[in-house]
Amino acid sequence: MFRLGVVVVLLALLRPLTCAAAAPLRLCADPDNLPFSSSTNAAAPGIYIELGREIAASLGRPFEAVWAPTEAAAREIHQTLLAGRCDAFIGVPDSPDFMPSSLILSKPLLTVGYALVIPRGSTVRGVADLYRKRVAVQFSTPPQDLLAEYDEITMVTVDSPREGLDDLARGTADAAILWGPSVGWIDHTNRDHLYRVVPLADSNMHWQAVIAFARDQTKLRDSVDRALRGLISSLQSLEEKYGLPKAAPMRIAQSPIEDPASAPTGAVASHRAHSIQEH
Repeated sequence: MFRLGVVVVLLALLRPLTCAAAAPLRLCADPDNLPFSSSTNAAAPGIYIELGREIAASLGRPFEAVWAPTEAAAREIHQTLLAGRCDAFIGVPDSPDFMPSSLILSKPLLTVGYALVIPRGSTVRGVADLYRKRVAVQFSTPPQDLLAEYDEITMVTVDSPREGLDDLARGTADAAILWGPSVGWIDHTNRDHLYRVVPLADSNMHWQAVIAFARDQTKLRDSVDRALRGLISSLQSLEEKYGLPKAAPMRIAQSPIEDPASAPTGAVASHRAHSIQEH
């Protein structure tokens, strides 16, 4: 009996040491960027936070969010990820030109970009359908550059997706080209679902989002990639939960896409899942 008691005590003492051995997966994410991440919305913390928790669970590690505003992403990555404050930085573009000497990247998570927003019941097949109309665009964005080529379109410049939707609601804009994930989330949380949100397939209108790691973290990156392969259905469910635009992408400009290989796969969940497996 004495020996059994000693064994029980030793196991009890060792259990905290075993738990402590699993360091948390520290994921850098923006604190105010729904539908992707939020530090204040416990019911809907965002796609990246919920996905990060599932990745950490797959790795057998606890999860810890490290909040990092992304207005100046490269600077923030230097001050957080590359300073050792987090293990991974989620939501960076899958681009060989984005800090290539400092980062390695995961497989693509999903495709994000700008979207055409029109009232339900309206139809737009191409840019000609926007002639003599007022179109809200965010200041200093690719949609503003695109529509600047068309004198037949009156641009209504706004600072945010919500402001663009407000112009639509007031009737001071007839259509809008805005940041798709934000518009999708806003419309998704509006019970009336007032708008059609259609992703754009034009060049410079879409990117694949990935997770970034410091260059010496190849082992962690590969472990995360393996975890992602088992989380495809979870990611699809999160896209549905947070209202990411699901319509088939359209090309609105008359000119062809400059890089056909970069055409978005984000509107088709199965295609997006395939990119995680094969990239």
